[in-house]
Amino acid sequence: MALMISVGTLCLAEARAISAASSGIVGFLPVGSRPQSLPRAGSAQVRMNNRAAERMPELNPWAADSVFAARGPRSMTTTSDERAPRVDPADQAFQRRLAQRVQIPRAPALLPARPRVLALDVQYEGEWGHVGAVLHRAGENERRYGARVPVPAEYVPGAFCFREGPVLLATLAALRARGETPEVLVIDGHGLAHPRRFGVACYVGVGGEVPSIGCAKRTLLRYEGEPGQGRGGKQAVELEGEAVGWVLRTATRVKPVYVSPGHLVSLEQAAALVLDLPGKCRVPDPLRTADQVARRGAKGETKGWTDLGTLEPRSLEV
Repeated sequence: MALMISVGTLCLAEARAISAASSGIVGFLPVGSRPQSLPRAGSAQVRMNNRAAERMPELNPWAADSVFAARGPRSMTTTSDERAPRVDPADQAFQRRLAQRVQIPRAPALLPARPRVLALDVQYEGEWGHVGAVLHRAGENERRYGARVPVPAEYVPGAFCFREGPVLLATLAALRARGETPEVLVIDGHGLAHPRRFGVACYVGVGGEVPSIGCAKRTLLRYEGEPGQGRGGKQAVELEGEAVGWVLRTATRVKPVYVSPGHLVSLEQAAALVLDLPGKCRVPDPLRTADQVARRGAKGETKGWTDLGTLEPRSLEV
């Protein structure tokens, strides 16, 4: 209902305030004022703000004094948007069957002292996945690659592996065709630390028959406690009473990442390999660079890396 009031005795700013309140608008600018300009993207101010945000402490959302603890974990098959698609029961069963092929050794897998690590990330633009791939080996110049792959499935929380896994398997096959032979994959996503023990790092590791690790910025599972504030501090993430990953601090007093083995890598080895990667920020440098390549590729850029072209997705079968 419109608010009936005479504005003859009010200044224009006061009238706007009353009108805004009656219409549900919570903010307005007084007459004659100008909106404060925002810092330009990529400016020194923005970079400083980003660094400050990265160093803000990230509290365990499942801690006893957390507001999340009272309501319990959010379902892994839904998002805050009630219209979001749910994981089909058939897909859940398929994930569990594929999870039986995952091999997580108790002892560290036999790897070279300086393994060739392939960092992988994907940026989505419409129906296309733009892949950033960075091949890193200590003491050698890193090699960067980009690719475009049509996305084979929509995004469904909890079934992300069916969307991104085929995109990354296609990229891995293209790299091998060029003579690149990565010995470990580090993927922006989850491995064993997944409600059905089968994240995207498991999908690509099993499909490519190569050791793989998931390194994510968000957790899918509950955990208790916090890792130490120093570099290398870690806290186990458990599923059904079994450790499946780590909350890992990769640099002193920065937010942790969530690391879990995907395939052919032990639990302890997954954390050690991520810590061996260079970088002073939250996300290791090779994975940060892969993210940058993917983002620039989504904008149509092709300079600064080898373009693998357009690839066809490769799905994993039971």
